Amino acid sequence: MLHKIDGKSNKFYVIQILENTDNQQLVLFTRWGKIGGIGSKDTKSVDKAQAPKLFMRKYGEKTREGYEDIFEDEEEEKEEKKEENKEEKKEEDEEMKDAKEEMNIEMALEMNMDIKDMDVDMKIEKKEEKVVEKKRRYKNPTNKAKNTRY
Repeated sequence: MLHKIDGKSNKFYVIQILENTDNQQLVLFTRWGKIGGIGSKDTKSVDKAQAPKLFMRKYGEKTREGYEDIFEDEEEEKEEKKEENKEEKKEEDEEMKDAKEEMNIEMALEMNMDIKDMDVDMKIEKKEEKVVEKKRRYKNPTNKAKNTRY
């Protein structure tokens, strides 16, 4: 859709290539008028080879007359939004990556602490086993003769 706004006028111009689904014939459709009104319209049957040429000829003619393509602005806005979304996603991905790295570090530290705790527990258990063994030996001496006096 094209539009032209200046001190004197506030106009629109629509140009489209449409295809009739029944007979697959192409039509060059144009509609023009003042913005806010219905305006006028015209249709012209065209073949597939002619359609793009006629469209570009009419489009070029109207843009030279000062009409601007309002969809170009929308396309630019869409592209800008896509870029913004890409940047936001990239930042989110980086934040997620950082968070995962922090979690991995925390988990590794916890695992390391668990391993150290296990080592300490094992040492304590060994010492307890030695104490129990010494008590058992003291209560049931196997190498000493019974009723021996010194």
